[in-house]
Amino acid sequence: LNRVQKEHPLIVARNVLTMASIQLIIVALITTTRMTYKAPSPSIFIAVIYLGVMCAGVVYYLYMTSVKNAGAVFTSMTNYLVPAVGVLIAALVTNESIQTTTWLALGIILSALLLNQMVEKYEQKT
Repeated sequence: LNRVQKEHPLIVARNVLTMASIQLIIVALITTTRMTYKAPSPSIFIAVIYLGVMCAGVVYYLYMTSVKNAGAVFTSMTNYLVPAVGVLIAALVTNESIQTTTWLALGIILSALLLNQMVEKYEQKT
């Protein structure tokens, strides 16, 4: 990660996504069976470009910027917030009730994040 911090986050994000794409293409070529070809519609191309740019490119850029500015440990902790935010947004959008076990799991995740931050601040003081 020390070498990554010297690079621009956009370059790092590009490299990560390129390597992942190459690996996925190889696996897809090996594991897929006979495929039939049907020309995709323009809306499919637009959807794939949007997903690639917004859902992967921008997110990786922000992730690498966070690694560069806040450090790898702090940035890795943000990954634990993804399930919590996902559950809360899904509950708000679909108006579903969140089960007790889900609240318990979210509480454990947030408690672990809080505990980690408290330990880091304590270690910095000593």
